[in-house]
Amino acid sequence: MDQSGRHDDRAPQAAHAPGAAGPDGVVALARTAARTTDTLAASLQDDWALYTPGQAAAVAAELFAQAASVARALHGLAGVLTAMTGPDGPARADDHRAGAGDPARAYDAGRYDAAYDANRYDARADAVRHLATAAEELAYTLRHAPPATAALRDAPPAPVLPLNAHETLAGVAALLGEDAVLNQRHRPGDYVIVGESPDGYGCGCDVDFRHAGEEWNFHRSDSAWSLVRVSDGIPAADGTLAYTRFTDLTVTDETAHPAHVAAQIGAALSRLVREPVQGGWREPEPPPARR
Repeated sequence: MDQSGRHDDRAPQAAHAPGAAGPDGVVALARTAARTTDTLAASLQDDWALYTPGQAAAVAAELFAQAASVARALHGLAGVLTAMTGPDGPARADDHRAGAGDPARAYDAGRYDAAYDANRYDARADAVRHLATAAEELAYTLRHAPPATAALRDAPPAPVLPLNAHETLAGVAALLGEDAVLNQRHRPGDYVIVGESPDGYGCGCDVDFRHAGEEWNFHRSDSAWSLVRVSDGIPAADGTLAYTRFTDLTVTDETAHPAHVAAQIGAALSRLVREPVQGGWREPEPPPARR
């Protein structure tokens, strides 16, 4: 277990040798890490990003591990700057001036600027101090990692989540009101798949319900949860209704939390139903045509 409280089972040989990435590679790694962290931060703005304290514990452990890596990276960057500068003054050139970093050549070229190099050294030394301080302060915050992750792991268990699409549909039907009907297309107990179905269509069941005086149907389509207005259906020869317009929810997991799915259904209905607003009516958005 590392300082973050996360078990690190990565093989030692998987680590890159120092300097193996090269300068451009190191810059690219830093940018990729920043983008990944930004994406995670944006994902966590959604109240439904996670369902259980156990999932939160897993994310917290990874974030603390990432913070520990950032602290090490800041220390490493400070070390690189120190080596770049040298303990007693400028050691390497970081620009393209003729003779930069080579006083003899620079004097010959008449371009050596001792004051410039001294200022550059002072700026680098100042940067090293700030980087080292930032690394130490970040590392100090990691003392919160073990108690935070332990508290999440010891939290009371969350409600049992659905095991498959049928359980999700049943849970959603229970949340859509007394008029909601779960249309079961298989015998009880016949659908035994756990997790995602191989074809993405779930168990074949669906839910009928009423909202704002209209009939709606909620079902599993091709790897998506879909909502249709029954009046939009086109009668087929076999008596069924065919639909060309669907509203697919953004949540796609077959084992999504029923309350999460129900909340997205409510949000979709608020866009699709004509409702009175101050000064008139808010016209609904037409559901998109499926391609």
